Amino acid sequence: MSEPPIQVSPDGVEPAPHKTGSRWVDLVLAGSAILISVVSLLIGLANARTQEKMVAAASWPVLFLDSGNRDDAGADVIALAVRNNGAGPALLKSVAITYGGKRYDNAYRVLLTCCGWKYISTRQDEEVYKVATNRLSRSVIPPGGVRMVMAVPLTKANASIWKRLDKERFKFGFDACYCSVLGECWRSDLQGGEPKPVKSCPSGAGFDR
Repeated sequence: MSEPPIQVSPDGVEPAPHKTGSRWVDLVLAGSAILISVVSLLIGLANARTQEKMVAAASWPVLFLDSGNRDDAGADVIALAVRNNGAGPALLKSVAITYGGKRYDNAYRVLLTCCGWKYISTRQDEEVYKVATNRLSRSVIPPGGVRMVMAVPLTKANASIWKRLDKERFKFGFDACYCSVLGECWRSDLQGGEPKPVKSCPSGAGFDR
């Protein structure tokens, strides 16, 4: 009985691969083995990309603007808020309101321009021009979460400017930039436009009180 052929490799002496004795058959077998390896590699890469997409989809935030003039209890309150309708938390990097061709990073300044608000200097002014606002920049909005922009309840003292705001709020535009926990970022108008992917969000452009 003949001994099996051997070959020398960096790992030592080991049996040589079995050959059929036909050069063409051996080439076909070798090529098939290489093809199977390549296909397996491609399948592995495709699976990895699929997993990446699934993880990204599970962490994708989508921000929209909520705007209304009545709260859940039926009270007359003009409220603007940012809601996260996506599957993952949103890191809101920057947001601004546009009105009349100008950009505002402060809610009160918008009201001064659009609707007859004044800076509060007396107790009587506070009854008329008081408004609840919120700092939005660098805030995290969880899935289904809401972050208030401003809220103005209707009172006898502010009825005229409240009604003006109720009309002018439909002319407000928004420019927001936010990121997912994976570092993917988007720029959005918060009003139904398709969010545009961006490499990063601008710094120092947050929405102040």
